[in-house]
Amino acid sequence: GYLAPAYRLAGEGALPGDLARESWWRTRPPRDDLDAFLAAHFLTDYASRAPLLVLGHPGSGKSLLTRLL
Repeated sequence: GYLAPAYRLAGEGALPGDLARESWWRTRPPRDDLDAFLAAHFLTDYASRAPLLVLGHPGSGKSLLTRLL
């Protein structure tokens, strides 16, 4: 089965340079509700108007997550 990892969230106001810096991500609080977050997100009108970008290191489970969605 899929074990939902802890994650950090960046809003639409994040700058592209922020997303590339590990130090910036460390300032974002870790979250452990990925399943609830995704379920709530996909039920919003916003989800149909803007992409959800999933970032992570190699082997962090991005491909498996997209297959499960």
